[in-house]
Amino acid sequence: MSPLALGAILGSLVLLGLRLWLGTRVGYGDAEALYASYASFPQPGYLDHPGLIGSVARWLGDGAPPPARLIHLFSAVLGGLVPWVGYFAARRSGATQDGALTTCLALLLFPELSVGLFGFTPDLLLVPLWLLALGAAAAALRAPLGSATQLAWWLLVGGALGLGALSKVSMVMLGLALLAVLLSPPGRPQLKTLGPYAGLVTCAILLMPLALWERGQGYPMLTHRLVTTQGEAGFSLRNLGALIGGQLLYATPPFLIGGYWVLRRLRPLSELTHRLLAAAIYVPLVGLGLLCLWSPVAEPHWLGPAYLAAAVGLGLMPEVATRWLRRSAVILGVFVWALGALLVGTDLAPRLLKGTYEPRYDLANDLYAWRSGLEVVRQTVTEARARRPGAALTVVAPHWTLCAQVHAGLAGDVDVGCQTPGGDDFQLWWPEARWAGAEQLVYVTDDRFQVNLTERFPKRRAVARKSSLTLRGGRVVRRVEVSLLERQDFAAR
Repeated sequence: MSPLALGAILGSLVLLGLRLWLGTRVGYGDAEALYASYASFPQPGYLDHPGLIGSVARWLGDGAPPPARLIHLFSAVLGGLVPWVGYFAARRSGATQDGALTTCLALLLFPELSVGLFGFTPDLLLVPLWLLALGAAAAALRAPLGSATQLAWWLLVGGALGLGALSKVSMVMLGLALLAVLLSPPGRPQLKTLGPYAGLVTCAILLMPLALWERGQGYPMLTHRLVTTQGEAGFSLRNLGALIGGQLLYATPPFLIGGYWVLRRLRPLSELTHRLLAAAIYVPLVGLGLLCLWSPVAEPHWLGPAYLAAAVGLGLMPEVATRWLRRSAVILGVFVWALGALLVGTDLAPRLLKGTYEPRYDLANDLYAWRSGLEVVRQTVTEARARRPGAALTVVAPHWTLCAQVHAGLAGDVDVGCQTPGGDDFQLWWPEARWAGAEQLVYVTDDRFQVNLTERFPKRRAVARKSSLTLRGGRVVRRVEVSLLERQDFAAR
């Protein structure tokens, strides 16, 4: 066994072990809780993303939000397969076995993937489907024109593109990159065969339910993404700084340098596979980069798909990674694994930072706060039902993060109403018009969202209040407050 193969296998096992260990220690992240909640409401699409992540959650939970440990097990296994899907893509693109193993190791060590794919998110589904589509497209371009093998590869491309777009809309960028290659002079002979059209039909069939749902509902996802959440949109230095800083933090310099050298070597090459990889870097880099410069709510990881193609390109030209670059990538990648495990799996951050530690900036606290918080919510719901048997009861919270944690944590056992200022899925599933007159409300908030209940609910009175504290490193990092509110006319009976 070659050193590259041994390193790829051992690295995969170590990272899988770390993810499994963390998955047994933590609960849902806020976004994970939302995607788990999708399981209770099967739809082709939601406000933030298309519906494939909800379908997977529904499958895992047998129709209900799956337990956090189960989705973390799923994420650990699927995330662990991603580097090997990259190996497949590199081999199909023409890389040698050692070159493809270089791609595998690059994806294994890349911080944005090693850390980011721990969570149950649409990116967890998008990344392997993107690599699968890229590898299948490269294989189709290299197969004999009009052959059955080529047709099979194009069908796989269409299926992967369709499922990828059902995971996250950014998959469209790979479709545009492939279209650009097919419309170029060297790629036009491909359009005289059945394959590309068969792939297009396959993709369209998969996307049709989402398109019909969007149209029938008045385009809620597009409106939410491009209008409702973009009130302060516009090109600015702030957005530029966030984009550049985000890439330095998420992708890190060694991997950015390697990606640059790959792109520089790919650009002048005329082979269709090389053109495809170059386009798969350029199109998302430019398209999603411009979106990040325009949108103040853009996130640095949106550029991640461009780096996937760069990793595959590295397999075709592993010599661009100098010894210094390889060592830097390995050291940094392993360091990120260890640091991520320590920051998420232990209370190192609050103990180390002490007085300078600010709990609201530590996203790891979201993974711990609801163990005790959900117990208080359950107790309050049980007491409310015992207090007024048969009375209408709804759990209400001021933001989707809280609503999602409650709904997923209680496995959909109680209706949840939400009051996120910019709108959320809960307002569509259980709108305020349906719960405003309920005799009892269990109101849930935490120290991130200060709410004056008297002002917000002037015709109700609190008949019970409870709270839970989450301790990490000997200090309180989250306080969850739960209040049982009854209508004044109902409470007086």
